[in-house]
Amino acid sequence: MQESGKDICKVVDNIYTKDRKDLIFCPTGRTGNIELPNGVDTIKSKSFFGTGTDSIRISDDVTTIEDMAFSSSTIETAILGKNANSISRIFMSCNKIKSVVIDSQYIASMLGSNGFASSPEAIYIKNNITEIGTYITSNYELSNQNDREGYVKHVKK
Repeated sequence: MQESGKDICKVVDNIYTKDRKDLIFCPTGRTGNIELPNGVDTIKSKSFFGTGTDSIRISDDVTTIEDMAFSSSTIETAILGKNANSISRIFMSCNKIKSVVIDSQYIASMLGSNGFASSPEAIYIKNNITEIGTYITSNYELSNQNDREGYVKHVKK
């Protein structure tokens, strides 16, 4: 289903700018798994605030995830695309976050504790990423059990 207004459009339940480049809002009643469509390049601040979403897959097209984009949501798993380059406090007040999958060199090196309300149990980093920031190296250790091919699993110390 798609509805359009002057400056915004609705696709399924999400609200985007009319050109579908920016995701503005996901309704709080939205549950289950979300995969953002190709072409979205920005997830606006607090756009997933309080949603009942279990997991989200962010496409490689997304370059910016604005401040507190997923705050107070019930996201358990987040898969972040390789081109995301802005991640300040995106998971604040997400108390159910269990795992984060990182394909981006930038995110792996810049991720900090201010990004989470509570630290995820596991962080998966694409195996070709060579630089990992101090938040991950200080708070996580390599796991002998890896359940995601092509990634290195880090678990809380």
